[in-house]
Amino acid sequence: MAQKKKKKVTRKRPPTKRTPKKAVENVQGVGGVTAERLRKSGFGTIAKLAQADPGRLAETTGLNKSLAKKLISAARNIHKEILAEQLPAKKKMVTEEGQTVRGKIIAEAMKNEEFRRRVVYYVVNELF
Repeated sequence: MAQKKKKKVTRKRPPTKRTPKKAVENVQGVGGVTAERLRKSGFGTIAKLAQADPGRLAETTGLNKSLAKKLISAARNIHKEILAEQLPAKKKMVTEEGQTVRGKIIAEAMKNEEFRRRVVYYVVNELF
């Protein structure tokens, strides 16, 4: 009986090598050669590529201007996603007394008799 030959599986990158999220290789359209050109020209991160001028990028890397515009646009989209992930969750603004700013404003407004009268009038006449 003949033995079956095992298929050789090739991968683009070894599983142990991971590119950082901010590396230019993560931009669509950037391969190894382009990434190296970008790094040598000072555009080694997505943030730097996103802030680049298309004319200067094309001039320093040797890429054509339309490709430079596409790479910058793609880098800006990725950069926005990275920044959105880094932003902290929305926090309530708290005063020194431990009260939220919104709560303090409402409490101060309710001290005003005319304001209270208008709120009651609105609730009675408009909501019911």
